[in-house]
Amino acid sequence: MNSAQLQQLLDRLALVSAQRWMFVAIAVSSVVAASTTTAVVGGGQTPIVLALLIGLAIAAAIRPDSHTALLVETIVVWQWFAGVDDTTSPGVLAVATCLFVFHAVIARYST
Repeated sequence: MNSAQLQQLLDRLALVSAQRWMFVAIAVSSVVAASTTTAVVGGGQTPIVLALLIGLAIAAAIRPDSHTALLVETIVVWQWFAGVDDTTSPGVLAVATCLFVFHAVIARYST
């Protein structure tokens, strides 16, 4: 990447509204909260899964029209069923709320 391309990227990032940055932060933090809640209830967190979820959540926030958000939600649900012994514990309400927030934010910005 040369300096002209880098400057062009920085100029495009400067044009993004503060509201959009806030919604990106909400989308990513809701996925992190869902994964962390799953880890707390299940007894352990796999760092590679958390890193994968963060990357996919950022990709879903950048391109909300893609199917990346569905993949994020599928991985969180898979993590819940694979990592939690009692899948009907009260922690499911927190994870479901986090997934709802993620879904609502992504749906808000898709066309």
